[in-house]
This record gives sequence, C-alpha cells and structure tokens, in this order.
Amino acid sequence: MLLFNALSVYGLIYAAGFIVFALVKHPFLQAGSLAYRFFIALYTAIAVIVGGRLFYALIYEPVYYINNPVEILELYKGGMSFHGALVLCIVMIYVLDREAFLKNLDRSALTAMLLLPAGRVVNFLNGELYGRPSSLPFAFIFEGGGEIPRHPSQLYEAIAEGPLIALVIFILYRMGVE
Repeated sequence: MLLFNALSVYGLIYAAGFIVFALVKHPFLQAGSLAYRFFIALYTAIAVIVGGRLFYALIYEPVYYINNPVEILELYKGGMSFHGALVLCIVMIYVLDREAFLKNLDRSALTAMLLLPAGRVVNFLNGELYGRPSSLPFAFIFEGGGEIPRHPSQLYEAIAEGPLIALVIFILYRMGVE
C-alpha cells in the first residue's frame, strides 16, 4: 500500500528538478540568461519524462505496451526508467545548445545530484525497488517483498547518488581536477 499519492510526490520532485536546473548558479555554469536556462530546463524536463517512460515501456514491458500503446501516456500508472531519462536528457541538452553543452550537462548533473536521492526516498516510502533478502538488523519487510526482510537498497542509492557523489566532486574540485 502506498503511503501517499506517489504521482503527486514524484511530480513535485520533477517540478523541483525543473526549477533547480533553471536556477542553479555557480561561476562555471553561467550559460545564458534566466529565460535561456528555463528554456533548456523545460525541454530537458520533457525529455526526461518521455525518455524515462518510453524506455520503460519498450525495454521492460514491450509486449504489453505494443498491444496497449495508448497506456504509454498513462504516467499515473507508474513505470519510468532512469536509463531512458538519462539518454534522452543528454541528447536534448546537446540538440538545444551544442556550444553550452558541457555547462548545461554540469547543471543537469548538479540538479540530479540534489533530486535523485529524494526520488529514492520516495521509492523507499512506497516500498518500491527493494533489495535482496537480508539478515542485517536494519533490513526492512516490504509489502511487495513478502515476509522476508530485505536490504533498503533505495536508501543506499539515495546516499550514493547524492551526498557521496557530491563529496567525490568536492574532493576532485579541491584537488584541481577539472
């Protein structure tokens, strides 16, 4: 059972990503005006949603969606793929502005570093994407995983996708690696 309306929470995370992408400020990311950044953010957000949904439909459940193509549009039923979102996001950033491609890619990475962990926490609260069976004291029993305690892999990913990557980037930056 979902603890809250997942579509609303995931939608808020996507909206926050759109806003953060457009507003992120850092000296090496000053690519264009605020209007330009909102333009890039809007099309990148669309690419993330389209890429995530299409990849999920065509890779994870192709037979179902080939027989029910209209349901690809039914985002409220769930089913997104990080890989498809990533690929189409990168392609869109490149197509929109090749000259500022790397700056916009950096902005996208910073945005993802802030918001991917939030998505993983929602996955955890909804009991989605749980890990393998575990006997560790911090294992959880997820409704969809039976009565077997499992690794909270969503929380591991939240830590690795955000704070850990931020730490590595900070260390590399301090070392002068660009």
